[in-house]
Amino acid sequence: MRRSTKALIGVGLAVVLLAGGAGVWALMRDRGGDPASVVREYLDAIAAGDATKANEMVDFAHETESGEALTAADGILLNDKALATATERIKVKQVETIKQSEDRALVQATVTLAGETFSYGLELTGEPGGRFEDTSWRVAKPYINIVVVKVEPNIDGVDVPPTAKIAGQTVPVENRFPGKPWFAVAMLYPGVYPASVDGGEYFVAAEGEVLAKPLTKEGADRLQNLPIDLLVGNGGKPDLVLPLATSDGFDEALVADAVRVGQACAGAADRLVRTEKGLVICPKQTAVSVIDYCDAHPDAERNPRSEGNYLCEEYRGLTPLRGALRVEAINTEVLRDVNGSVFNLTVGSYRFTDENGATHEAALRDVWVQWFEGKPMIVDGSFDEAY
Repeated sequence: MRRSTKALIGVGLAVVLLAGGAGVWALMRDRGGDPASVVREYLDAIAAGDATKANEMVDFAHETESGEALTAADGILLNDKALATATERIKVKQVETIKQSEDRALVQATVTLAGETFSYGLELTGEPGGRFEDTSWRVAKPYINIVVVKVEPNIDGVDVPPTAKIAGQTVPVENRFPGKPWFAVAMLYPGVYPASVDGGEYFVAAEGEVLAKPLTKEGADRLQNLPIDLLVGNGGKPDLVLPLATSDGFDEALVADAVRVGQACAGAADRLVRTEKGLVICPKQTAVSVIDYCDAHPDAERNPRSEGNYLCEEYRGLTPLRGALRVEAINTEVLRDVNGSVFNLTVGSYRFTDENGATHEAALRDVWVQWFEGKPMIVDGSFDEAY
């Protein structure tokens, strides 16, 4: 079942930040009564890429709201397959018990990863054994983290979610506000993992590496703020930003749509072609009735028969395009607004040819694009001078 990012974060925080009470506990017995050896065995399993062993040392009793086992939920990648993709895993440098009572202990763990050193105090609770038994220790906070990958389209208005993979596995992707950046989220053991995003035929796939940092106090504080950051749509400070750039397929789709709209300009009343959610303004040469009236009335200021009430001085003397039109692209370059807006594109230049052989060239400017059934389509624009 596909899980939303907000639901995933809720589950992740329940695991990472839980420190006692019912829920997720790392149930690990120490053969010698020393809580540090329990933590060492746990971290060594992660360092060796043995998620199965690490998971066996943790009682994942917590379930998702759908009743799904936590380790099987979308985006929770605590498995051998994920760890196997890590290009780097932790190296355990030191594990030391710094505080210990009859039923509580604090173990300071120091590891290295990606050239950095991380220290974190893992809390354990103990159950005193009998006369000839050692204390059984359990860790209150599993050594896992959540990574956020921001997927940033180079053009706004995209409402088709891309496919994101982290550690070779598909993860949930969502955005708070339509048309804005997407966020992919995953829960992982510490490591450096491959990440990729594929937006389909209209975008160029991108890939990179994301660091799932070992827990630190600062990292735990960040996790506490992460749900709010995702809720307001900014994702906080992402661990990786992957670009989602439009491809040649995007440009080709828009040019093909511009040809379709241009052909509809034949006989269009007052130069307007209605699109799915807007209007495209056709070349002046398609306003045949306006041109004919203004040419026939040299003293007329406006065409009173036109709903647009266009000024004759703009139409008088133009060669009208009569009857059916043949439209061909003569320049297929799509010029983007510097801010990546879909509200100010220039989509190619076109040659209009009417049934009598008269021609006119025009560019489609000020284009507004929206997605319909996963395909970009022109909803607004204006045919103007060619480029």
